[in-house]
Amino acid sequence: MTGDSRSDLLERPLAKIAALLIFIVIAFAVYWSIMNNAPVADDWGLMYKVAYIPGTELWRLFQAQSPLFVRPIPFFSVWVFYRAFGLELMPSHLLNVGMHAVNAFLLVWFLARMGISRRTGYLAALLFLVTPIGAESVGWTTGRFDVWAMFFILLTLGMYASFLREGKKWLYIAALVTTVAAWLSKEPSMVLVGLVPVLELVYLVLPVSSEEPWSNRWRTAIKPVGLRLLILFGLFAAYIAMRYAIMGRLGGATYVPLFGKPSLHATAGTVLALLAPLDRLQSSRTVTLLLDAYLGSLYTLSLVLVIFRWKRASSSARRAWLFLAIWFAAALVPIYSYFFMTGLSEYLTNSRMYYIPYASFIALMVLGLLEFGWKSRAWRLVVTLALVALVPIFIVGLNRNNRVWENAAIVSDRIAHETVSQLPDPPPDAKLYFQYVPRIEGAHILASALPESIRLSYGRRDLGAFYVDPDPAMLQFISDSSADAGNGYLFVFDWDSEHLTFVRGPISQP
Repeated sequence: MTGDSRSDLLERPLAKIAALLIFIVIAFAVYWSIMNNAPVADDWGLMYKVAYIPGTELWRLFQAQSPLFVRPIPFFSVWVFYRAFGLELMPSHLLNVGMHAVNAFLLVWFLARMGISRRTGYLAALLFLVTPIGAESVGWTTGRFDVWAMFFILLTLGMYASFLREGKKWLYIAALVTTVAAWLSKEPSMVLVGLVPVLELVYLVLPVSSEEPWSNRWRTAIKPVGLRLLILFGLFAAYIAMRYAIMGRLGGATYVPLFGKPSLHATAGTVLALLAPLDRLQSSRTVTLLLDAYLGSLYTLSLVLVIFRWKRASSSARRAWLFLAIWFAAALVPIYSYFFMTGLSEYLTNSRMYYIPYASFIALMVLGLLEFGWKSRAWRLVVTLALVALVPIFIVGLNRNNRVWENAAIVSDRIAHETVSQLPDPPPDAKLYFQYVPRIEGAHILASALPESIRLSYGRRDLGAFYVDPDPAMLQFISDSSADAGNGYLFVFDWDSEHLTFVRGPISQP
């Protein structure tokens, strides 16, 4: 049976439904520990951005996070869930985890449309489903930008691959719609403007079934392909124009360098973190290095097989491998500074940015081992067992990675609730000052949305919240208001007990 015909095994509706349900069950099982996570700092801030947008002014969702980002689709989901559930975040967690399970299933579907076997697709998707690197992108309650972007990216790639195989125009139109939806979910999805032409090219160079010479195929395809890509580029130009109209620039933050000299140490740290995405606060260096060695060996073997058995593999396998390799390389462009200059190591801070490239990263390894390796039953059994052995390791790592987020959520939620319990009814326009608000390594800065958390907890927009003697690492984001603390209510956070104490009310000024 050829690689192309094997993709038809996913055409049975009951089989697809069963596979999706199994992925959802696995996702909820391995992510169960996050279901009761309280809001962390960015959750408060993001909910506050949409909390007071009326239903008649949803256009403001395009500006919700401006001037840095234009992400109306994820913000719309935050708006809907806040209107429906308020500060109850369980429904949001259910949505995030469910979407992650759907993304894993879509990865199987996309690989199947590329002509890859069920075994390869399911193993790649299973490892993506339970990868420890997903703790931040999936566990961050309202920061579901990566999960939504991945959803639309995989829909686009799968439908476009289906269009190139079947020629149905509605698939092409639908792929354009989901492309725009991906762009409106998170900026790294702009790589689609390059990945779609790559799909066209790999199917032109390695067609599903055609004995026609390359020169003839090229002459026949140049006009329709050119027209299709012209429409895509036109939509992208309109999207860029919209960003400039809203923001006055393409994007980016002043404190995140986009270009600079790569650091070998940072790049090596990122690669090792991708191989063993374990938070150093929760996993020992020995465990991390052992996982690095194990996965590194599998990747090396996979690459060796691809190099030396390239011509023996099916055209589907070669086509899919080329595309995945380009996808992974292209997906690194929007996170250049974090990959090559800053580095992903230590506490896996900003690991959410690797959610999208990790799907291609893990699929490349599985594809090389199974689609380029020997077709004997013994080889496939050994490789399958070697890959399945990673599942429990990944699950343990995922839950350990999430502990940092759990701790962050506990502290930020405790500050908000203990403020309300100790000062139930502050007067209008009251100023609340908080001393020694902490910063927890490995997660986001907890107090970056302190004013929003206080206002949402009280349900009042007139209150002010300020910082007194904050963690020095936070001073690049916030101001120290120690000099004005006598004008309002003072609360002190104890780092040891992780509780808040109400110290005093305003001091009379002479």
